[in-house]
Amino acid sequence: MIRRLLTPYVRLRNAIDYPLRRRLRLSGSVRVAATRLDAALAELRPEEAAHARGLIAQYGLEQVAARGRRRDALENLYYLELLVAALEIADAPLPERLGAIDVGVSDWSYAPALLGALTRWRGQRTPSILGFETDPGRRYGDGRTREAWARWHTADLPGVTYVPDDARDWHGPGRRCDDALPVPLHGRHR
Repeated sequence: MIRRLLTPYVRLRNAIDYPLRRRLRLSGSVRVAATRLDAALAELRPEEAAHARGLIAQYGLEQVAARGRRRDALENLYYLELLVAALEIADAPLPERLGAIDVGVSDWSYAPALLGALTRWRGQRTPSILGFETDPGRRYGDGRTREAWARWHTADLPGVTYVPDDARDWHGPGRRCDDALPVPLHGRHR
């Protein structure tokens, strides 16, 4: 009941906030002190750590483990397990030429896991992934924007493109939405 009453005010606030944040795009670069993989997996039981190392090797997440924070490594392992489980349950055949669209990616911290799953699940392929975020100017507690973090999380990920725009309004060069997976992959929201 209260949510329904507040809906017009939330819509009005978003109608003001989103364009304002788009115009005031002050965003610094992200610099992170990397956590060693051993430190990232230190709190896991030995069998969980061994499983995590196997997933990292199998799905090419070495970069996340080498350059990211403990949180990044564990979060990507979590999402990787979810993605692989979903693909296994669906018994989804992935084509060699694969395009995917991910809408509402926030800071896209899980992009390496998404790329790893689509690249190496039951074969080898080179996917093209577009990640859309309608509110890229949203700031986190550290002062950085979603866009700044997304660019850091996707640095050096081949075929992964962060698009700070609404997917409904995007008409990129040479991109066709019908090249995407038949079931959209949804980002998480913060």
